[in-house]
Amino acid sequence: MDPQVRDLMELLAGSGLQRLAELTPDEAREQIERFARELPPSSEVGRRENVTIEGPGGPLGLRVLTPQGTGPFPVLLYLHGGGWVTGGLDAAESPARTLAVGADCVAVCVDYRLAPEHPFPAALDDVNAALQWIDSHREKLDGDDQPPAIAGNSAGGNLAAGAVLQARDRDERLPACQVLICPITDHEFESPSMRDNGEGLLLERGDLRWCWEHYLSREEDAESIYACPLRAVDLSRLPPTLVITAELDPLRDQGEVYARCLREAGIAARAHRYPGMIHGFIDFPEALDAAGVALEEAAAELRAAWGLAMAPG
Repeated sequence: MDPQVRDLMELLAGSGLQRLAELTPDEAREQIERFARELPPSSEVGRRENVTIEGPGGPLGLRVLTPQGTGPFPVLLYLHGGGWVTGGLDAAESPARTLAVGADCVAVCVDYRLAPEHPFPAALDDVNAALQWIDSHREKLDGDDQPPAIAGNSAGGNLAAGAVLQARDRDERLPACQVLICPITDHEFESPSMRDNGEGLLLERGDLRWCWEHYLSREEDAESIYACPLRAVDLSRLPPTLVITAELDPLRDQGEVYARCLREAGIAARAHRYPGMIHGFIDFPEALDAAGVALEEAAAELRAAWGLAMAPG
């Protein structure tokens, strides 16, 4: 364990952080919202705007973060984590701001519907609606003509991967690239990283079971490749992919195997494991140096996909 992670774990333990598996969905949401409010300000953007669009389940909230400077800019759809049960626009904002500045792009966060009130595929339907809206409203966003990119953390990474698979299968325009950060890619609990890292860290195996139990209303939904992208037989015709994993994350193997399967299907995909890190580490850039490095790597991947020059420094 990285010494900075050890210090962070001690700090979180002293703050009264409770396990997801010990909470109701409402209690878990309140806890996440409380921590999101306590996060320090992140990268400064030029404009921050909340937009409401028509989603498949009713009004769908977006938060649009536009970098400083003169557009048009490429556009990124960023999806928060939280096990499909918790999280929202505030939880997404800090990493999205950092990516907007680092990749010189408009970052759009989505307030997708949460389980168990809205089980699979509600959140995925919202993500797809947001992706299509972004692609057809580029001028409103001061966006350029390039395909938007998509990125997500944890459950957000799962939704990003599922949305890309659906776009391919529907013959829709594919994102320029996908950046999956500590993603959930399968409904499994017995991989080596699950066994080695499933107890005593920020995310436990029991927490993941709790998330899946709330997200899936039917056991057979776990067979859907849009819920479990790693179960897809055909991973061809997908965009370039960066998978960021953490050494001490129970989800580490899922992300790394997904990247390997993409490469075997001929996709330009790579996985980068951050040693000594835990699940969700990118949400703590003030405490973990590796979080800033990982977000810089993600921004560089986005810039490369859009053909932009590397940022100074």
